[in-house]
Amino acid sequence: MRFELSLRVYASEYFARRDRNLWRTAGRLETSELYQQTEAAVLHLSGALDEYYPPARVENYAAQLRTRARDVEFRSYDAGHEISPAMREDIRAWLTFKSEV
Repeated sequence: MRFELSLRVYASEYFARRDRNLWRTAGRLETSELYQQTEAAVLHLSGALDEYYPPARVENYAAQLRTRARDVEFRSYDAGHEISPAMREDIRAWLTFKSEV
């Protein structure tokens, strides 16, 4: 239990740092060559209380994603920079639906 909790805290800190660094180096979605057209379905979840990606920062993400992918769903939750229980349920349902199509 203690190991699992330590691993979660470490992973959370690692991914938060990685996300910040990735954002700095990846560039803008509309101009970066890293972002290519895709046939993949995209589910983008955001937290209204996210301290790293607040609503003002992600308000145009759905439109930007639609320039690269045809199947884009964008959902916002009463959450911070986390995956909340409501998000988990929606991810499960979305994956189940997409696997049956």
